[in-house]
Amino acid sequence: MTGNGMRGKYRRDNLEPCGTPAAWRRHHARGEYPCIPCADAWNARCHAYRAERIQARRRCALYRDALDGLEPAEALATRDRENLIAELHGRRWTDVEIGEYTRTTLYTVARIRDRLGLSANRPRRVDLGQVA
Repeated sequence: MTGNGMRGKYRRDNLEPCGTPAAWRRHHARGEYPCIPCADAWNARCHAYRAERIQARRRCALYRDALDGLEPAEALATRDRENLIAELHGRRWTDVEIGEYTRTTLYTVARIRDRLGLSANRPRRVDLGQVA
């Protein structure tokens, strides 16, 4: 135990200075009104968090639209585009079908598929003997 009776991160010499979100939490935990620099730091942190969550929801909606064929794959971020092609490949779609559906060139689909380590799907056979 130290001389001030506190241990670890709560020692007085480990406290964050005013003007940080951690200091705002300290004010709040003590039942104090936060000072203006701490309130500004907390508001900036909350604003950044909300903006990040909104952007994540938009990316998710854009991915769903691309999966439904409403948006081209080029509108997606690189990682999302890779996930989209991997998901369609998992449905046994050929590169040509994926390219037409996502409005992407065959070269791009094959390049992304190769980067993911996936082998090309063969075209499905149509049994013409069953047609009557």
